[in-house]
Amino acid sequence: MARRLDLRRFVVVRRAAENVHVRRLSWRFSIVVLAFIGAAVGLALAGSVTQSVGPVHARFSLQPSASMKGGTSVNIPPLGSLRLDTDRAPVQLNATVTDIDTQAAQRLVNDPSLIKGIESHVTRDVNKALIQLLARAVVAALVGAAVLVFVVTRRWRAALAGILVVLLAGLGSAAGAYATWNSKALAEPHYTGLLSRAPTMVGNVQDIVNRFGKYSTELAKLVTNLSKLYAVTSTLPLGPGNGDTISVLDVSDIHENPEAWSIISSISQQFDVNFIIDTGDLTDHGTSAENAIATGIGTLGKTYVFIKGNHDSDTTIAAVRAQSNAIVLDNSTTVVDGIRIYGTPDPRFTPDMETADTNEDEKVIAQDGEALALRVKAAMPPKIDIVMVHDPVEGQALGGVVPLVLAGHLHKRSITHLKQGTILFIQGSTGGAGLRALDNGPPTPVEASVLYFSRTTHVLQAYDDITIGGLGLTSVSVERHVVEPAKPAASPSPGSSAPSTPSTAGAG
Repeated sequence: MARRLDLRRFVVVRRAAENVHVRRLSWRFSIVVLAFIGAAVGLALAGSVTQSVGPVHARFSLQPSASMKGGTSVNIPPLGSLRLDTDRAPVQLNATVTDIDTQAAQRLVNDPSLIKGIESHVTRDVNKALIQLLARAVVAALVGAAVLVFVVTRRWRAALAGILVVLLAGLGSAAGAYATWNSKALAEPHYTGLLSRAPTMVGNVQDIVNRFGKYSTELAKLVTNLSKLYAVTSTLPLGPGNGDTISVLDVSDIHENPEAWSIISSISQQFDVNFIIDTGDLTDHGTSAENAIATGIGTLGKTYVFIKGNHDSDTTIAAVRAQSNAIVLDNSTTVVDGIRIYGTPDPRFTPDMETADTNEDEKVIAQDGEALALRVKAAMPPKIDIVMVHDPVEGQALGGVVPLVLAGHLHKRSITHLKQGTILFIQGSTGGAGLRALDNGPPTPVEASVLYFSRTTHVLQAYDDITIGGLGLTSVSVERHVVEPAKPAASPSPGSSAPSTPSTAGAG
């Protein structure tokens, strides 16, 4: 009997000990979890510093990386970002450009020799920022861990334990970053947004290191263009407030360039456009093999209004129609965000890139434009705000019929004022004219425009012309134009190179 009692007591004591052990483990685990959460909150609230790096003002911060990828991310709004796989530690370093000192940038432009000494200056600035960031991040993480653990447990010893946990984790992260440091990462950046064109615009890092003298002037030009870009985008949109404005991204002549989708996506997000208009020539030859380019439309997350260009076939149109966000206009109208749009396809199919338009072609297109004007008039009322054509010659007959005609085809942006105040807006090539960028001629720039309409009157009030230098060039610019009431005269707007009757010779 006594042995049974002893056995029962042993079992009870053993179970009690196991329960105590489990409670201790749960307690310790809770402290660890609270400490990490507190450290993350501390880093989010106070784990960043702002530092001038050359002519650039940047904010540096550290944040936990649950994916264990770590690395370094450099964000340059509104252009995009680049990522460097520098290490595999569970902490990521973020650097975000907040603005540019335009006076300092101008000094670099006026005296390109200053570029030669900027490397050591930038290095000192970055080292200073990283030292300040490390000290601030450590304090923020430790304080955040201690405060959260103490608030939950009401025990100072638990708070001290939380500090120890975060300190050990920080030392482990530093050791992991040191052990997995990849010195080649600086020469292998991953670009997103508009910066995805950086390798073609400025060259890769190794080229810049090896040929720094040659790149110094080009880098100075790039800094200048970035300064102009920030000066413009800091005030966008101009005129009425956001609630009173409808912004539309106008693109054209992508010509089978898949890189155009990243540019269009970045612009549509950074400028918060309501929808996108494309005046044709998505492909070069209109073949079935090219139709995969149309899938990029479905990734944009915006309504995409499209008309056929002279390089687009029926299968191209079918591929565009298959995208859930696409609207294909074929002598028809649609209403998007209250704006009524009429679109007509180019009547030709000329898939040969080497074939230039002839005078006879222009006559045929002009006659088709006269018929188009009658069809548009028959479609009213209600009034039509925009007519989409591919060849601007076809839009000539719409003077006085609608306020705005959008066209493409010429691969060069320009504006013409038609009679009775009608604006003919000719867009350049948003795909840099596709394979034409590899020809021996001058590079074709990538061009797109953001059009700002009054939400109440649907009248075009302003537009931003976005231009990215063609293959091998370094320019990035945004130019703001405010639309003045047009005089009823057939003359180009100031700065426009287009005649009142655009010539299509050599267009694709």
